[in-house]
Amino acid sequence: MSEADLSGPASAAAAGGPFVEHDLPCLACGYNLRGLALAGLCPECAAPVTRSRAGNLLKNREPGWVGRVALGLRLVAVAFTICVSLLVVGLLMLRVGMIMSGRGDG
Repeated sequence: MSEADLSGPASAAAAGGPFVEHDLPCLACGYNLRGLALAGLCPECAAPVTRSRAGNLLKNREPGWVGRVALGLRLVAVAFTICVSLLVVGLLMLRVGMIMSGRGDG
């Protein structure tokens, strides 16, 4: 059997299942998965074809990973809030100090 006989929709149908009918890059390596069985694996990196078909959306990611990313974003937001708060307090203290020393505008 030649290499041409082992690829494309005919081989996917022979494997017993639906296949990728359009150009679809593997999310892991970029290999074009067109003609491969949906239940199969990428021939370059062995990533599941269904993973690439689902897309690269957060709803398709591992929940633990999404939770860690959400925690990181919360920590960044808290750090930003603290920095802005300290800046405002510092500016207010500077302004009050200038007023107390008589150098303020009023």
